[in-house]
Amino acid sequence: MTIQLHANATTTPKTRRYIQQSKKTDKALAKELGISIDTVRRWRKRDDVHDRSHDIVKIRFVRRLLNRLNRTYHRRNNKDQSK
Repeated sequence: MTIQLHANATTTPKTRRYIQQSKKTDKALAKELGISIDTVRRWRKRDDVHDRSHDIVKIRFVRRLLNRLNRTYHRRNNKDQSK
């Protein structure tokens, strides 16, 4: 079975489970695994070990971009009409 990781993932599901089950301190785990303390803390808070989808982030980005383009378009059209 092939594991598909997020492009920026620094851990695998096996490593994440290890983090979640370990009794070591966050700092000790981060040093042992070569990852940030924030990454250790993030995976300890989670119930699962799988990457989350980033689709909602992409949707929000596209929506903001379209809104910005729409506002720019309307501003330019209003200037042209007032001349």
